[in-house]
Amino acid sequence: MKGKRHTLNLAYIATGAVLITVCSWLSIPTAVPFTMQTFAVFAVLCMLGGIRGTASIVVYILLGAIGLPVFAGFQNGAGVIMGLTGGYILGFVFIGLIYTLFEKLVGAKFPITITALSIGLVACYAFGTVWFMRMYAKDIGDIGLGAALVTCVLPFIIPDVAKMALALVISSRVRKYIVAPIDKKERKVKELNIKVVFVDVDNTLLDFDAYVKSTMKEGFKEFALKPYKDYMFDVFTKENDRLWHMIEDKTLTLEELRKMRWNLIFKLLDVDADGEKFETYFRDKLNDSAIVIDGAIDFLKYLHEKYIVCVASNGPYEQQSKRLNLAGMSDYIDYTFISEDIGANKPDKEFFDECMKRLNDGRDIRINPDECMMIGDSLSSDVAGGTAAQMKTCLFERKKSNKNKGVDIKPDYTIKTLKGISDII
Repeated sequence: MKGKRHTLNLAYIATGAVLITVCSWLSIPTAVPFTMQTFAVFAVLCMLGGIRGTASIVVYILLGAIGLPVFAGFQNGAGVIMGLTGGYILGFVFIGLIYTLFEKLVGAKFPITITALSIGLVACYAFGTVWFMRMYAKDIGDIGLGAALVTCVLPFIIPDVAKMALALVISSRVRKYIVAPIDKKERKVKELNIKVVFVDVDNTLLDFDAYVKSTMKEGFKEFALKPYKDYMFDVFTKENDRLWHMIEDKTLTLEELRKMRWNLIFKLLDVDADGEKFETYFRDKLNDSAIVIDGAIDFLKYLHEKYIVCVASNGPYEQQSKRLNLAGMSDYIDYTFISEDIGANKPDKEFFDECMKRLNDGRDIRINPDECMMIGDSLSSDVAGGTAAQMKTCLFERKKSNKNKGVDIKPDYTIKTLKGISDII
């Protein structure tokens, strides 16, 4: 399929070059004779797209440069390009490049196409006029800008606008019969063959770190503890990550973590307080916390339009479900897989096996793990678990995290922002 697409693209490019050649030979007898060359440049860009159209323009110029009579009046050779008006021929490349840039950045809707072609034409005029003045000064003598414009640009503006309009009309009718080029993103998606996306919750969709900082500040005041300082968050993060690694290694249970976490943290902070009581306060507050990571809603909307979206998180089921609902994310999530309900934690094989079993319940055509991608912020939990389950993996590395230090596993992909997922799938 890839070879057929490549051959088809080459055929389109060659056809575009032939069209420009034929139109270059067509001379319209008016007070100032002109060819249909510019019409063909506009037409191949609009019909074939920026990349293939620009390639056709380059091929056309190269064919003329090596001696084929493709230029106006059946002229050929590098001498035509290096002549007085050769800059206008080379300027066609600017039209193609500018059109391609607009197409990639903002699409190819009708107003955008007109704008891109118009700016490209101005660039072609500008480059060609500067070229004409330099060559004229070299071969004949100095010539002013006004005289150059009167000679080479002004007589052709109205005809070129008319040719642009004709190209837009014709291309709008022909373009639907032309196979669109496959872009890098589409090619990558086809190669990955992703049908399902698993997404972590804390520090991927919801900002757990922001919640911790806020709750520690408020909680320390409410419990009349010593004032919260920024370093205290670092102490919490290091100890919390260590405990969760123990849960992942099956040397600690979630219930044991709840009993010991804040007692250990308070000891490290030299705080005299009841850790289990503060744990209850901490978890109660978390139930009502829904601080959304920047871009998370748009991220889910984007994925939900294309794939089956599953949440895959360690933690209490009711808590995580409630937080996702409070954040307005539930409408974009098809399955919610939480460790408490699943009966195993990430990165355990049992967790992902149960997720796949529930995902395939009632399906006539089974979804395989290699058709899934796991996205999350943890190497040891999300990436390791996804990899072991034979899924594709993507690390969300919003910021450098100590919890990923020393973890000897690499994700298939890494993104710095959630928006970056659109460059992968």
